[in-house]
Amino acid sequence: MSPGIPGPAGSAGSDGADDLAEQDRDALAQFEMVEGEVRAGRAGSLLFVRSPEVINALQRIAVGQSVTVSVDVANIGSRDGKEVVQFYIHQRHGTSTRPERELKAFTRVAIPAGRSRAVEFVLGPDELSYWSAVTRSRVQDATTIDVYVGGSSAAIAHTVLEVVR
Repeated sequence: MSPGIPGPAGSAGSDGADDLAEQDRDALAQFEMVEGEVRAGRAGSLLFVRSPEVINALQRIAVGQSVTVSVDVANIGSRDGKEVVQFYIHQRHGTSTRPERELKAFTRVAIPAGRSRAVEFVLGPDELSYWSAVTRSRVQDATTIDVYVGGSSAAIAHTVLEVVR
């Protein structure tokens, strides 16, 4: 395994599942160079890959507009499986300090073995605005938003969205 890619499900921290099947290790080998998230699922041989190249979003929106962010999630394992895809944002600057990662949406998807599926999230004024203690009102700032998609808050699939006035 290359650095940064978790070992088999039977590794430390696992729930006791058997090691990955040989064919799944071969399937994983072809994805080791992908800049993205590769992780073993509960079934032991279920692997999903997310790559930053597959996050597509309009790169600039005006305050009050919405944008759809989509990501392809692939099951490169030999068994059908399910994954919870999570969508996080980070507002770089604005009226008030914002969390480093803020969960905005999530969905559970079933993906057959060897297939991929597009997952879409809508990012609109409700997701981009927040209660500001400074102004004592809801605020949507013109700012830069980091968008992360993955299976946890440690997601590394990333794109940037500019919100302008």
